[in-house]
Amino acid sequence: MVRASLPVRIESVRPSAVYRGTVYTQDAVVSLDSGPAFEIYDYRTALSEAHIGTTQSVGLLVLLANVQQAAVDENGVTFDREKQPVFRGRVTDVDRAGDRPVGVLDVGVGTVLFYPDEAGWTVARGDSIRLSRTVRHLVLLH
Repeated sequence: MVRASLPVRIESVRPSAVYRGTVYTQDAVVSLDSGPAFEIYDYRTALSEAHIGTTQSVGLLVLLANVQQAAVDENGVTFDREKQPVFRGRVTDVDRAGDRPVGVLDVGVGTVLFYPDEAGWTVARGDSIRLSRTVRHLVLLH
């Protein structure tokens, strides 16, 4: 099983699914040192009000990614016109053991997970890629 770790500052958390007073899922607004805040989907409600203002190392899975080949030297997290993160780096691992392959992308400040099958080619360890999204949320994993 592959893991990833990205340090983010927790700016805010808010429930996204509540039933009879129980929060089942929530959204969180996070930021990196290198850019603006962006929203993630915290489906396990791993964060709380106590985390606001702190930096946490989180496992981030980029869902429904636009996966593109990138220049070898590209590395880091930038932001598009809509202030959504664009992750650039080298693939350090691809786990094909489960129902769906999962890849690990080293973006310099940390690592993020992605689904290699969202690319139009077979993604392999050592590939340099760029991940951007067509949807506005990411999934926080712990």
